[in-house]
Amino acid sequence: MIPNIEIGSRKIGSGQPTFIIADIGSTHNGDLETAKKLIDAATEAGADAVKLKSYYTEYVLDKNTYTGEGDALEKIRNVQLSLDHICTLKSHCIERGILFLSTPYDKRSVDDLDGMGQPLFLVDSGEVTNHSLLRHIAKKGKPVILSTGMTYLGEVDQAVGAMRREGCHRLILLHGVCACPAESGDLNLRAMAVMSTSLRLAIGLFDPSPRIEIAIGAVALGACVIEKMLTLDKNQEGHEHKASLEPDLFKDMVEKIRSLENAMGDGIKKPTFSEMDNRDNLRRSLAMAKDTSKGEIIGDKHLIALRPASGISPSFEKQIWGKALRRDLKAGAFIGWGDLD
Repeated sequence: MIPNIEIGSRKIGSGQPTFIIADIGSTHNGDLETAKKLIDAATEAGADAVKLKSYYTEYVLDKNTYTGEGDALEKIRNVQLSLDHICTLKSHCIERGILFLSTPYDKRSVDDLDGMGQPLFLVDSGEVTNHSLLRHIAKKGKPVILSTGMTYLGEVDQAVGAMRREGCHRLILLHGVCACPAESGDLNLRAMAVMSTSLRLAIGLFDPSPRIEIAIGAVALGACVIEKMLTLDKNQEGHEHKASLEPDLFKDMVEKIRSLENAMGDGIKKPTFSEMDNRDNLRRSLAMAKDTSKGEIIGDKHLIALRPASGISPSFEKQIWGKALRRDLKAGAFIGWGDLD
């Protein structure tokens, strides 16, 4: 049994409500007020947490490699939030009653978030081979959700090992595809079970598709975390927006996941309370197929199964064969154990 991890009073893992993260790390377009509106939308949709991004560009990209208009350096600078903005958004999350999370992309950002009291670290899939950063995060002694897009199982194993050696054992793996938007055929949901079994860790899904049924299906397959991108308007420029859900659809996804969780049950096969009346009304009892006289030996030809289940179950018919009838019974009469020698 893989143990749950705890974030305050919230438990994440098997048998717990799915931990749903609204990823707004790029869809705020670098605008503080838009980020606040996204937090509001995530809260109203029923998400458990929002996820932003924390980084210092000089520690992430080589400015000599990425140059020119429209390149990666310009892009991440355009959507970068300052530490003051991050602090402001954390306060806004507290006001709205939703958990604030931010993914760090460098050690300085890890320290910033740790100093802010972030209770859980999210690791981007691009950092799976960045063991120095992984070790730095692990040393903070907090739970970690490790995204695993673009990876082979061996790379994930090595990353998990690097963190475990630093004392980090409260880990959840997040399967996913690092492509926006992702095609359904690329998501390979069966890999969740493979990773969970191989590495003995709870599993979740980062789903960068613009649909909701994949995330819902992942929950049915055992995902305890779902991360989905949220935008205010998917018609905005940028592939992140195209891969995101707008607030109404995000809310629909959350509601369907909660409905599915309720339907999952405890796994014990037994009648539900609502079925108990139907057990009597829809099941059958043994009755006489024809008029039968006292002393006749009962065989298969004498019996018929009729509703309701008020007498002997048809499952006992073979135990009745060969017994003598103690009294006359008309066709259609239910037979009881007292009617038999």
